[in-house]
Amino acid sequence: MRVQNTAVTVDQRKRAFLTAFASLGNILKACEAAGIHRTTYYEWVAADPSFVARCAIAKESYGDLLEAKLANLALQQDNVRALEIALKMSGRFVEHGRVEHTHSGPTHGSPLQIEVVYTSSAETYDLPALAPPSAEEDQD
Repeated sequence: MRVQNTAVTVDQRKRAFLTAFASLGNILKACEAAGIHRTTYYEWVAADPSFVARCAIAKESYGDLLEAKLANLALQQDNVRALEIALKMSGRFVEHGRVEHTHSGPTHGSPLQIEVVYTSSAETYDLPALAPPSAEEDQD
């Protein structure tokens, strides 16, 4: 009677990682899903250029999933923020910011007047104008 080998091969573990990475987009989570340690992933990256290429493809697949989700939020659920992000990604929504400062009087010790100007192309796409990000959002 022949005993069936139940050991998982390296190629099978790599495929499991790549499948998980394509759907999770996170190395640590993909390692956990594939049942490997994170250092194993980095050993594979160092030793196997074809694995690196397949990781890039999996990352692109994950990006495609995100874009599909974003499109659903923007178009099907009328989410204005999602629509703005989708337009930015496509290069069709551009924000412009500049800082202008003027100074009059003596150069030392005088107050400096600073004006921050924030504009966007929201009007071009008939979107409500969005406020600039708050200081709290910038720290995220």
